[in-house]
Amino acid sequence: MSNDNENIRPNDRSNINENITFNENNNETFEVTEYLDQVSPVFDNVADIIAQSTESLTFANFIPIVKDIFGIVNEILSLFQAAKQNKRICGVLVDRVQAAKAAIENLIIRKDHYEDFFTPQNLGIMLNLFQSMKNIRDFVNKIHTYNDMQKFLQAQQIKNKFEELTTEFDGYISTLNFVITIDTNLKKDRDYDSLREDIRETKEFLRLLVKSIDFARIPRASRSINVSDEDAMIGIMIDNRSEIIQLKNSLDDPRTPQKDEEDVLLSLRDFDSTLNDNENDILDYDDFETLEENHGNYYKRILKNTSQEVIFKEIDLSRHINLQVKILKSISSSRDIIQYFGLIRSKENKEKKYVVLEWAEHGSLREFYQSKKLDYHLKSRIALDIARGLIFLDAHDILHHDIRSDNIMVDRHERAKIANFDMSRGLSDKSLKLKATRDNAPYMAPEKLENREYVYDQKCEIYSFGVLLWEIAEQIAPYSEISDVIELTKKILNREIKLKFSCQDVPEKWQKLVSKATEKNSKNRPEIRTIYEKITEFNSLNEMTKSSQPSLQTLIQNTFSLEDAIKHTNSKQGDKAKAWNSFCIYSNLNVHMAKYYKGYYLYHNLPPVNNADNERFKIAADLFKKAADADVTMAQHMYATCLVNGYGVEKNLELALHYFLKAANKENYISMFRLGFMYYNGLGTKKNDEEGVYWLRLAAQHNVANAIKFCKENNIDFVHINY
Repeated sequence: MSNDNENIRPNDRSNINENITFNENNNETFEVTEYLDQVSPVFDNVADIIAQSTESLTFANFIPIVKDIFGIVNEILSLFQAAKQNKRICGVLVDRVQAAKAAIENLIIRKDHYEDFFTPQNLGIMLNLFQSMKNIRDFVNKIHTYNDMQKFLQAQQIKNKFEELTTEFDGYISTLNFVITIDTNLKKDRDYDSLREDIRETKEFLRLLVKSIDFARIPRASRSINVSDEDAMIGIMIDNRSEIIQLKNSLDDPRTPQKDEEDVLLSLRDFDSTLNDNENDILDYDDFETLEENHGNYYKRILKNTSQEVIFKEIDLSRHINLQVKILKSISSSRDIIQYFGLIRSKENKEKKYVVLEWAEHGSLREFYQSKKLDYHLKSRIALDIARGLIFLDAHDILHHDIRSDNIMVDRHERAKIANFDMSRGLSDKSLKLKATRDNAPYMAPEKLENREYVYDQKCEIYSFGVLLWEIAEQIAPYSEISDVIELTKKILNREIKLKFSCQDVPEKWQKLVSKATEKNSKNRPEIRTIYEKITEFNSLNEMTKSSQPSLQTLIQNTFSLEDAIKHTNSKQGDKAKAWNSFCIYSNLNVHMAKYYKGYYLYHNLPPVNNADNERFKIAADLFKKAADADVTMAQHMYATCLVNGYGVEKNLELALHYFLKAANKENYISMFRLGFMYYNGLGTKKNDEEGVYWLRLAAQHNVANAIKFCKENNIDFVHINY
């Protein structure tokens, strides 16, 4: 038989036994993989089998390809288990390959019943099935972490590739007549639900990373970059991430955390080497003004030409200097991490070397909370700052290894910044054999306390942050009543002591989050993004309730909850006056959804609004923009509408296109139509028929009347989506 069989396509069912099934019940139980290892294949190469066979084959001929398929399924499963991004999409593909593996296992178990299956043609299809699985593996490998984010930024690219892979795979499964007992149409609907949700989460994640970045710290980023151009900022952020990963991976050997005393001379040479490797980072001692304010090994200075306050931190020569510097330099673009400026030698003492860092006015987080009482709003904001910084580190494959209040600095604006990266390593680097001390033991994960050889991972970092969240809430050091580190370690491991809350202003949800983050079983600890989302929820609830002061209580009878105010707005018989009053109050409390609805009343001149047109449109546009920039979808659509019409703001079609795109990407169907219309007609951008048709068709499919009419008039085909 010729090699043409290697190119059999899905649904080519000629010469296939229609009666073959692999889902019969059976009582045979044995380890399939172990069995395959014991059986000797007739051929090592599947192509040789197909080329040399003209008659029916035996099961032994199929062993090589079955082993290959099982191997690739295990690879895909491992990638899925490590997935940080697009977990749902990866899960859909895992379900498929696992089902195929189960069908093949059943075939092996009952091979004597299916002798007619073992033909050269089916072997060729199995070969193609294996190639299809390799394509699935490569796709999962690209989207399961933060790597290659640029390639998969566009939802349509992911969707197209996903459809291509699933169609190809399902075709081969159908041709082989493997029965997967799931309704195909229902499964596809679920598949696309997973696809849409993962795309939405990926975009939200990218926006979150952008929030953490100070683009002025990225040399190639234009100082005049349009802050409203989200796509441009995301692109720069992704490029910067790629450079950080490459830089980190290029380190020769960052795996020697400690040096013996006789190696100090080597450390001095290491510093010289570091200076040579980072010539652009070398700063002139005379460029700084000396101040009397010092803290131990930290010396406050002022950069004369910019008046920038900095510290000279004396370098610990017992550590791997080059690694410290490269990590600090690479992550300095985040506003949630202490900024690195460069390296310097002491003028008075040549033996002293310093790294120059951002000055934190309030010192460490522990010094900060010991100096003042923090309200709940400030506590939650500090927690968000730290969480965002940890997300940034995680996205760049860096683990801090020593998250605690002494290593969080607070600047003059009371913003928290992660500092002290002496212990930091990449995710793939060898874990440090950290020794428990009285300072770090309260924050160390039980698995690390119990075994210094345990490979430090993201779950260890989550545990440390969980303890820190407790400390932020209580404003006291954890387990401060126990001074002996051995006693403390023993009690933590035996669960004899727990983090108990006493502050009255700590919500129950915060307490539950601390409990989850400090679970003894690391598998039960949440991901850092989940923690960030939870804290964001706490902060939003706080914005609505923090002003429960007497002045607000006097208005309580005339105020709806935000949810009820929205219901009354949407009801013909609703109390619009009370709803308006409620939106005004919540808007003043900085609740972004309330800003949108206040703007909505003004824009549409709903009673009791009684403002002149120019005034109400101007206020409405301002409210829409603030809510839009806080990611309120409806506000993004309305602000774009104001920009198109010049209502309350100067006309700007280019900026309108940007906000319509933000809303359309979050499934605002009217924005899809407006966006498609602008692309199709070249409004605010170059005429782009392909992009225009894509959005117009999407809007029409979702029954937007103007989109349907436009598509019909311009011969753009579309399919209605039935709800």
